[in-house]
Amino acid sequence: MRDNNGFTVIELLIVIVIIAILAAIAIPKFSATRERAYFAAMESDLKNLASQQEIYYADAYAYTTDTDALAYRNSAGVTVTIVASASGWSGTATHAALGTSEGCSIYDGTATPVAVGLSVPSRPREIACTKCLSGELREPGVSLQDTLGQGRGGLSLAPSFPSRFEGVLTGTEDR
Repeated sequence: MRDNNGFTVIELLIVIVIIAILAAIAIPKFSATRERAYFAAMESDLKNLASQQEIYYADAYAYTTDTDALAYRNSAGVTVTIVASASGWSGTATHAALGTSEGCSIYDGTATPVAVGLSVPSRPREIACTKCLSGELREPGVSLQDTLGQGRGGLSLAPSFPSRFEGVLTGTEDR
């Protein structure tokens, strides 16, 4: 008589094959998600840098490379390089996990756009990255100015509300 208390070799091989297939699907997805997070951190850091540069410009009528004067801190693993003059600035961001050929850049004013890899911003306040968040090469897109609004040649930090709320916020709504 045969003892049926264990698994056969075929059953074990089937389970191993299924686990290998699931791992082959999950590992690349995890890697792509991690890379998108790195690019999101770099874009966020450059947006914060742009905001801080405009705040500094409002006080000093010049731009600066001094991150302490800007009260600016970058994310962990992100290296931001700033070049500034009285009438413009540029910044690049790279991530330690991606290397120096992958990253994002931005410029404003009379500064010369700086390339990171093959990516160069096509207009002021546009963030250009070697890869967009979908993982493809980034085409010239919506600038930071379009995204956050326009102020004195810079960013408007005021919130923007849909027009249906304008009257409610100013107290002039129709009754």
